[in-house]
Amino acid sequence: MPQVSPQPMATKYLGVLSDLRIVSERFGDRRKTLKSKKGLYRIADEFFRFWFRFVFPWRSEIEMAKVENVLNKIKEEMPNISPWV
Repeated sequence: MPQVSPQPMATKYLGVLSDLRIVSERFGDRRKTLKSKKGLYRIADEFFRFWFRFVFPWRSEIEMAKVENVLNKIKEEMPNISPWV
């Protein structure tokens, strides 16, 4: 069975996520990006960004009904969140 490189699959899925506007490509140094054909992607959708920042890392606490700890953590972090435009 031929070995398949994971890069074409990643490109395919990043394209789908980009089309759905869940992620967006960001360019740091444009020249380096164009030379290497690599891009940096960022979660663009606010819901997914919230999920992966607060819910996903604390899911076990949420499932065990320890929501006060999670709410306190969210309250602490909220002033540090700046919207990305």
